[in-house]
Amino acid sequence: MRVTTIIKLLLLCVAIAGMVNIGLLITQLDLTQTTIQEYLSTLSQSHPYDLYFAGVSSGLLIILTFWQLLTPSPNKLYKHYKTLDSEALDSNRNLSAEFYKAAIDYRINFGSRCYKKCVIRKFDFFYDYHNHALKWIDEVITLSNPYSVPYYFIQSVIASGHIGRVFNRVHYASGLIASNLKMNTPIIFHDCTEHIELWSYQSHHALCKIKKDSTRLQTAHRHPNYITAFLTGTEAEHQSKQQVELRFLTTVNEKGKQRRSEKFAKHNLHEMLKWLKKASNTTSRYQANNGIEVSEIVTGGSSIYTTPLTRTLEQLVYSKIDAFYPRAKLPIADQKIALDAVVLCKGIGILAIVEKHEQGTITYSGDSTWVQYLGDTSIELKNPCQQARLARASLGNLLATYNLTRWPVLSLVVYGKDNVELILTMGGQRLQCEVLKLSGLERWIKSKQKKGGADFSQSDIATFNAMIEQHPVYSNAV
Repeated sequence: MRVTTIIKLLLLCVAIAGMVNIGLLITQLDLTQTTIQEYLSTLSQSHPYDLYFAGVSSGLLIILTFWQLLTPSPNKLYKHYKTLDSEALDSNRNLSAEFYKAAIDYRINFGSRCYKKCVIRKFDFFYDYHNHALKWIDEVITLSNPYSVPYYFIQSVIASGHIGRVFNRVHYASGLIASNLKMNTPIIFHDCTEHIELWSYQSHHALCKIKKDSTRLQTAHRHPNYITAFLTGTEAEHQSKQQVELRFLTTVNEKGKQRRSEKFAKHNLHEMLKWLKKASNTTSRYQANNGIEVSEIVTGGSSIYTTPLTRTLEQLVYSKIDAFYPRAKLPIADQKIALDAVVLCKGIGILAIVEKHEQGTITYSGDSTWVQYLGDTSIELKNPCQQARLARASLGNLLATYNLTRWPVLSLVVYGKDNVELILTMGGQRLQCEVLKLSGLERWIKSKQKKGGADFSQSDIATFNAMIEQHPVYSNAV
């Protein structure tokens, strides 16, 4: 419970006690036989302290009322951005920066508990990248205590699309030539895709980027106030050798008092060694990487971002498929419907496609949980075929509304990354839909097309176009 809430509750208890005391005093006298002035005069003579306590209680009640009215609502952030979707965050950088700055301010003002309840649990974006970003904000601000909140670091990392683990129990000594950092300044290490970034709490950009496979941390010497270590590696941009002197302080804060402990410094040194080892074994941005790549984000005002799936479908129009409608144009209002494209395909029917962006090795079956392997790391994933089945049902309802039910509707899960390996395993349930790589989509369509199968005339395509135009896209469509 926050300190301000405890203070409010204590003041409210005092105010209630005062009000009860007033009630007890009123019952002692016959108000029909005396005026208010006479009654107050009598109370001031017989019960001066009780009257004073009643006045103070009334004042406290008024102060509490105004305090509560002036306190911002915890749900204000969600009410302001509740129609926001992941597409808007990916395509509008200014809106994205505004939203995440508001989220950081909310976490600072209301604390972790309220932030988790009123922000993390409230928002549920289609691209899980943004859900993870909100959780990552809470993690970083929690780690930053007792230092200042690294505003620029948090916002820059989220905008880059590369969110990784953070280590900050280390201080700077020397080695960064272009930096004006003072000795013993706390610094932040960020695990990015192929390199490790060094940030300060006030810097607007990374002070240094070192390739993961080249990093080495060696202990140099001990001092009563710190343990020194050298971080060496290859600088990512200029391919030059980099050596940064770091310090692990021996002072620890216990109950507001500074205490010197060499064990504290050794522990942090050991934790950073483990952190570097784990960072060198993974190149994933974060667990459950469902977001789009930064290179796929278009910043133009009216532009709609494209994904690998939409770019491939654009190449297949008129040759393998008759028409397709990307997610941005589909009138699906429910945020739980993961429908990325609807494809009209001669000889097959209507394809309801869910696009996934994980990489590595993925074992899949009809069970509710799949497993993704990234090096030595294994990650459990939700079965996207179940999402595809929900998308197919939603699309079927929409088509039935316009009497477009002459063609079969097939669900399909497509992985857009080239560096993904799909392995079908035996599960307890039957696989709900077909799963394939984007590179094999054209070959799959060719193998499934049958002569005399589903056919789409120009009139049919015009009817689909009219349906999309007549049925407006919701502001929170996914």
